[in-house]
Amino acid sequence: AADPAVEAVEAAIDALPAEDALTLEDADAVAAARTAYDALTAEQQALVSEEAVAKLETAEAKIAKLQEDANKPVEPVAPPFTDVKKNAWYYKAVAYAYTNNLMNGTSATTFAPEGTMTRSMVVTVLYRLAGSPSVDGDCPFTDCKSGSFYYNAVIWAAENGITAGTSSTTFAPDA
Repeated sequence: AADPAVEAVEAAIDALPAEDALTLEDADAVAAARTAYDALTAEQQALVSEEAVAKLETAEAKIAKLQEDANKPVEPVAPPFTDVKKNAWYYKAVAYAYTNNLMNGTSATTFAPEGTMTRSMVVTVLYRLAGSPSVDGDCPFTDCKSGSFYYNAVIWAAENGITAGTSSTTFAPDA
């Protein structure tokens, strides 16, 4: 009789997409297949087909490459801001932040380099650095407008203990 644990591992590996179809969304499935394989005894691992082991190793390498590529910063492009001159000491930093979608400016054509960075701006940069993860639920702060550029960022920051607001019901986004 076949070993159910070995069959489960082979089924998990078989369910993985082909190498050219793998995306970062498959990372958890690949990791789960590896965890299941590693939990097998040495005798059980020897029963897993060479093709399945090769597919798992190929999938892990592809996911690692995708993650590495996703973490590489994009080469900066010239920002569209009329108030950021090429000879300004901060030009390269603004170009980097704009290119990598960390900051989008105060309008389509202005960045306000001499302006004050607000709480909503800071939390938005942190949220974008984290990859703009999806959020669930409502914002715990009554002074955050739904649909604002910072709304999901504030929810994310509150859910992850990054901000507690200025009180239990206020965030003070413009402070």
